[in-house]
Amino acid sequence: MINFFTGLYLENNEFNIGIMGILPKIKRPDIALDIIDNLIKKDKRYKLYILSKHYTQWVVTYKNKEEVKYYENFESRINNSDLKNHVFFEEHRSDVHIWFQKIGFILSVSDIEGSHQAVAEAMATGTIPFIYGNALKEFKLDEVYPKKYCYYDDNVDNLCNKIYFYSNNLREKNIISERCKKYSHDNFRLDIIYKKFKSLLI
Repeated sequence: MINFFTGLYLENNEFNIGIMGILPKIKRPDIALDIIDNLIKKDKRYKLYILSKHYTQWVVTYKNKEEVKYYENFESRINNSDLKNHVFFEEHRSDVHIWFQKIGFILSVSDIEGSHQAVAEAMATGTIPFIYGNALKEFKLDEVYPKKYCYYDDNVDNLCNKIYFYSNNLREKNIISERCKKYSHDNFRLDIIYKKFKSLLI
């Protein structure tokens, strides 16, 4: 039985990790479990919040035997370990700017991704992104987002160590959070995007 978060939003979010949209399996939520598993070995206060539809709610996944098996294994891994006390599911919602109030760090760990929209939305709220995985390497996401938020190693240790550092150095975390907001403001405002598209068409 998966845990659905029903609590209040938290003012302090330095131990809260988030991931948005885990369908289909190319979103690689198993990597998110590797990350939270690593972190709770360092500090039991860490929690992973998953904002997504359930795999049974989307025809692409629940009618595909391979996808179903993947998510059954995914949920079994949670329910049969200490992860069940640290991983919480939340229903898909549109007001993600409110959800981000309790998320200190957002994960983007897909094998394939279009624009990593969750990263842009997270940065706009001051949530610090951690971009990792095959999509980072294949789609050159470090040309869209600053390299400081990109992790190329074959394991998640360096990524987890950086999250742990920010969690225990709130002054530094707040500085990076403000830089995320500024980067989003300077690069993703509607008027800036409009000008870029216009320049391509004229």
